Amino acid sequence: MKMEQLTLLLKRYLGWVLCALALLVGTVSLDGYGINWDETQQRRTGSIAYSYVFEGDDGFLEWKDRDYGLAFELPLIIFEKAFHLTDSRNVYLMRHWLTHFFFLLGCYFFFRLIDYLYQNKLLATLGFLLLLLQPRLYAHSFFNSKDIPFMAMLIISLYYAVVALDKKTTLSFLKLGVCAGLLINLRIMGVILPAMVLPLLVVDALKSKNRLPALKGIGIVLAVACLTLYTTWPLLWTAPIDNFVFAFKNMSKFRWGGTVLFFGDMVKATEIDWTYFPVWFSMTNPIPYLLLGLSGLLLLIVRGFKAQGEVIKNTHTRHNVLFAFLFLAPILVVIVLKSVLYDGWRQLYFVYPAFALLIVYGLHRIQQTQLFKPTLGLLAISFVATSVFMVRSYPVQNVYFNNALAAAPPEYLRKNFEQDYWGTSYKQAIEHVLAQVPDSTISICLANTPDPFNKELLRKKDRVRVQFLPEAEAQFFITNYRWHPQNYTEYQDRSFHSISINGSTVCETFKLK
Repeated sequence: MKMEQLTLLLKRYLGWVLCALALLVGTVSLDGYGINWDETQQRRTGSIAYSYVFEGDDGFLEWKDRDYGLAFELPLIIFEKAFHLTDSRNVYLMRHWLTHFFFLLGCYFFFRLIDYLYQNKLLATLGFLLLLLQPRLYAHSFFNSKDIPFMAMLIISLYYAVVALDKKTTLSFLKLGVCAGLLINLRIMGVILPAMVLPLLVVDALKSKNRLPALKGIGIVLAVACLTLYTTWPLLWTAPIDNFVFAFKNMSKFRWGGTVLFFGDMVKATEIDWTYFPVWFSMTNPIPYLLLGLSGLLLLIVRGFKAQGEVIKNTHTRHNVLFAFLFLAPILVVIVLKSVLYDGWRQLYFVYPAFALLIVYGLHRIQQTQLFKPTLGLLAISFVATSVFMVRSYPVQNVYFNNALAAAPPEYLRKNFEQDYWGTSYKQAIEHVLAQVPDSTISICLANTPDPFNKELLRKKDRVRVQFLPEAEAQFFITNYRWHPQNYTEYQDRSFHSISINGSTVCETFKLK
């Protein structure tokens, strides 16, 4: 094969090549990531739903988390059953691999969406990297089966929405309808996509001499989305409308009354003010990403005022206005409704792809100017710096904070903001103790009750060596400092092992005996 043919082939399948390389890296590093506190409960919800769907067990109808969507959790259980996975380590490694694979599938569709919009492989590659090299999203792509699948499904739905708006074919509307149904299943907030796309189809119908394709599309999308949602969400089978309203009300005012650490104060999640998301978003994204995203938004606003017709007509400008709304509208909804947020901004991870699309829009607008090369250089430097951080901090990239806090004093982050709030670093801590104290049973006291879940990812020979005991009886005490950001003065000079990122301790082990 000639070099020219090979280059053309690589260019044609570049999206798949990027995805395959990322999957290879993810598969090799899979074992490093721990179990988050909610993961066993998520698996339990999927298992109870499986029993209801395939074994007729009505216990699901009384399950407290029955209002959670099952478009991802139920397939995970089906996969677990199909491959007869019984060992806990194999079960959770499978879950982490499939969650990461779905994240990368979202990255691939993000590449396709940008390439479709701009016919530009460079911009599409940059978009792919903007998703892949967001440290928090990357770490969560292994152990977060709540927020990451929803984000990935939104990207896929967005791709098919743009195609449907452009082509208005029956097949494109069918695909969009299926995606919209699955998206809403994953999280009720998914209604935001059809709520924005369907009015655009109405506008297209009113402006066109041939209104039939757009009007037919509205009917197809609505019908297929409802059918897909009903079919894939067992909660709706007994009372579709009532149970959907029940789930919508629950998720708009989520049932979590815990406290969050915000600027050093413990604040109830139900009482956080509007600054919570903006602060977290601005602290936990690389600064060049933030600057370029805001620049893209400003360029879009200017373009909208200068060429108002492009906002009404089915153009790339209108598509980008849609992306801007998908970024801004959920944030405004959360602020206005005073929705419960906690654990940083993970419940709003799904707005990040829309923000990345604004970055790409800004790059597209300046591509033919003298600003493009220095901007590209800045982005490349940011990619390299972010990659270095991700390698050095593996597997706790989820505690990433940007360089705006680089000059903060030691332990500032630990004492002012949650870091490893889901406790995935406990796996590393337990493994370190096992390695340092070989061939004997080890007793550990854990600072938080969910922490024993990480034992499930250990190998069998290590699992039997670990027992969890009260503090007075244990050899070691391990903490991730959640709900206790202060120093453990009672254990002064007993530190056995610690994981520190950005000058702050994320997880620490103390030797008691």
